[in-house]
Amino acid sequence: MLISISVMFILLSIVAEIYFLKTGPFVRLMNIPNLIYIYLLRPMAILSIGTSILYSREFDIQSYKLGWFLASLYIISENIGYLFTFPRLSKMVGNNGVISEVSVGFQDYEAHQEEILRVIKSSIFWLVMFSTTFLLTMFLTAGTSFLAQNRNMAMAAVNPLLRYIYPFVQLSAAVLAFSAVILIFSYKRLFFGVSTLIVSLVITSIIYQRGMTTGFLVLAGTVAFDLYRLRRGKISLKLLLRYLIVLLFLFILLVFLRDIYNLFVTGQFNLFKSLQKSEFDNLNMFFLILSSRPDGDVLEIWSILLRFLSRNGPLLGETLIRAPLMLMSSNFRLKTGMKTGVDILNEYYDFNTYWFRKFGFNVNAAQELVLNFHFISALYGFFVGALNGLLVRWYYKRLRKGEFIKSTIYFSAVSYFLTTFAAFQWMIFEIIFAEILSLLLKIKLRTSRNGTIVFET
Repeated sequence: MLISISVMFILLSIVAEIYFLKTGPFVRLMNIPNLIYIYLLRPMAILSIGTSILYSREFDIQSYKLGWFLASLYIISENIGYLFTFPRLSKMVGNNGVISEVSVGFQDYEAHQEEILRVIKSSIFWLVMFSTTFLLTMFLTAGTSFLAQNRNMAMAAVNPLLRYIYPFVQLSAAVLAFSAVILIFSYKRLFFGVSTLIVSLVITSIIYQRGMTTGFLVLAGTVAFDLYRLRRGKISLKLLLRYLIVLLFLFILLVFLRDIYNLFVTGQFNLFKSLQKSEFDNLNMFFLILSSRPDGDVLEIWSILLRFLSRNGPLLGETLIRAPLMLMSSNFRLKTGMKTGVDILNEYYDFNTYWFRKFGFNVNAAQELVLNFHFISALYGFFVGALNGLLVRWYYKRLRKGEFIKSTIYFSAVSYFLTTFAAFQWMIFEIIFAEILSLLLKIKLRTSRNGTIVFET
């Protein structure tokens, strides 16, 4: 019964997401493959296996099914909330379906576009400087011990200072990826865009953190597509398919970036490790691949959460008021006992791995609310959806005015926090990052006749 209801909710959510794409911005494009993979294919694989490959210690089939139901209830609630507030494309364009020069606030449309391009190029310069400076600081602080092949723990466990350094490298790489895609798709600056993208991928590989870069890259692709739709009013199926193929290729490249890095550095392709001889030899290889990657472990975490609740009961808001403590080190939270939701669940599952190796799983907002206020909190998705709709509405207004970089960082910061309260520190990092970059962009750059860069205030 729970499985049938869960599948029905997810299928309805997929239909809703298709409707949102048809009538509104493409910003939620990746929700569809995520729903199919995380909430349909992967659960079927795990139910076929009968256990979780990644979290077998606390896995329980009945808890997993109930977690699937609660997750699907949250998702359909979020879709309903988003339906009320998301911006419709028909209301974002002029009477003839095309954004006019006046609609962006400039009489000289070409001058407006050149100014946007100048800001993006200046942003890229400062982002490269930013990432290089902080990356060198990481090497000076920890040597090469933070590189993936030299550690079996998180970077914060290698050196606590890295916790406050690497986010700025990661953010720089992510915004570089965003800028590169905008340059390629919206401004046809192929060489500059591809070069910037390569720099972003190299930095992302070095710090071994691909999630944020992937998110910003996909966001840039959807933004570029939406701006094209708004300018032209319509788009051909052929162009749409070509566009999606390129975006899919870049997405797959980033998904397997760690595996590619390991192949070059260690000569091993991690995907093959999951397929070595084990107790699952007789299983279908497709099911094994689906259930062994950590990318979509959301429902397994629900199972762990429900097992915790059955033994300890809800926390009644205790972890929610501690979200700002994510800015502090995990050692501080352990010593003081001021633990957040992600701390408590990871500690429950594997104390040593989480606190001393700094490896653990994520806990999303829906899970943390259920952790505190039990099952009724799954309906919180409605409010998140409504807030997301308002956030997208604000974001696209800023984009139409040509504010690509700062608005994107703010959009990422708030939407990430709405997804998981454990991202509080990331929200603060991103806001600080955006404001510093805004100050740097007030310094205008130009190239002199002899090729040197000249700074002008």
